[in-house]
Amino acid sequence: MVSRKPCRWPSTMPTCYNVDKALLIGGESQPRFGGGQALTPMRLILCGRASPLPNAGLAELVRSAAHRYLSENLRCDPALFEIECAVRSGSPNLQQAFGRGMSHALANDTSFGIGFSPYSPLEKQVLQLGALLHSAAFQARFPAAGDDYKIMGARVGDRMTFTVALALIDRQIHHAAEYFAVKQAITEHLIASLAFPCDLAINIRHRAYH
Repeated sequence: MVSRKPCRWPSTMPTCYNVDKALLIGGESQPRFGGGQALTPMRLILCGRASPLPNAGLAELVRSAAHRYLSENLRCDPALFEIECAVRSGSPNLQQAFGRGMSHALANDTSFGIGFSPYSPLEKQVLQLGALLHSAAFQARFPAAGDDYKIMGARVGDRMTFTVALALIDRQIHHAAEYFAVKQAITEHLIASLAFPCDLAINIRHRAYH
């Protein structure tokens, strides 16, 4: 969303922009059952290059676009983020590619991508788990499940093993027994959603749940 904002600004000619880097610095919190508190906000630094825009402050444009994205995609208060714009003007030769008075802009870079297909059965299951954890239906069923998760999948022979790191929201869990009950319910729900027999563990260091 941040990268799209400069290219959608009204102008007679395209502008040079390449806002493609970000650094997220974690904040500090004091979690506890029933709800903790945020002590230090997270810091989000957005970096790249962009031509100055007529009648618009680039830094404010970038910050507002980032704030809107966070508001629309995360289930937390955007005020927990300090957003810093580190977008600077592009080099003169890149700006010339867009400012020569031509009817169309010249290419200013070359790049290519590499991919493969089809996905393996293990990769499909990892993607399916990720889509489920991010779905509105899952979040409604398990309000304690957070937005931050990681999935590791491994296969030995025909047996698949998945390890899921899933953040749980402290204000939705009131004591340790409830934490383990929620974790078990989520584990059973994820296993039932998979098409192949597997082992799956969530946030544990002991034997996987079968």
